[in-house]
Amino acid sequence: MDPKLKLGVPIFTGVNEDILVWPDARGRTSWLHRFLDYLKAHGRLGDLTFMSFEHYPLAPCDSNWADLYREPQLVENILQVWREDGVPADVPLMSTESNVSWELTDPMQDLFAGLADSVGAFLTHGGAVYYHSPIQPEPLRPGCLRGAHTEISWPTKSRRSSSPPRPSQN
Repeated sequence: MDPKLKLGVPIFTGVNEDILVWPDARGRTSWLHRFLDYLKAHGRLGDLTFMSFEHYPLAPCDSNWADLYREPQLVENILQVWREDGVPADVPLMSTESNVSWELTDPMQDLFAGLADSVGAFLTHGGAVYYHSPIQPEPLRPGCLRGAHTEISWPTKSRRSSSPPRPSQN
C-alpha cells in the first residue's frame, strides 16, 4: 500500500444520528463504534487521519423555518455522537458536502439562511472543515411546491405571512 495514502472513515450521507446496524456478539449496534474498535484491535487506529461526512439535515419537501432553529442542536449532537463512538479528538471531523437538504429544490432557496447556524454550530462543536454544496452549477428543480418560483407562506394567528416565524424567547 502507498504510505502517502490517508485513511478516513467511510463517508456518511445526511445523517442526524448514529448509524445503527444489527447487534454484534457484544450487543454493540453503532457501525462507527465497531469500525473504530476493529482499527484499535488491529493496532491501526493511529492510521485514521480524518472523518469526512455529508451533512443534509432536512428533507427537501418537508422543511420549514422552525426546523432551522433545530439545526445547531442537530450538528452538535452528531459531532458528539461520533466522538463518543471513539473518533479520537485529534482526528478532524470534515463536512465535505453540506446544504439544508440533499435535493436542490425551490424550498432550499427560502431555507438557505439556516446555513449560518449550521456552519457556526459545526465549528463551535469541534468541526474542522465545512464545504457548502452544490459547488457545481446546477439548475433549480421545481420540487414539491407549485412551480419554479418561490412561494412559501407561514401561518400566523391572524393572517398568512411570507416571513419566517420568530423563535420563542423561552
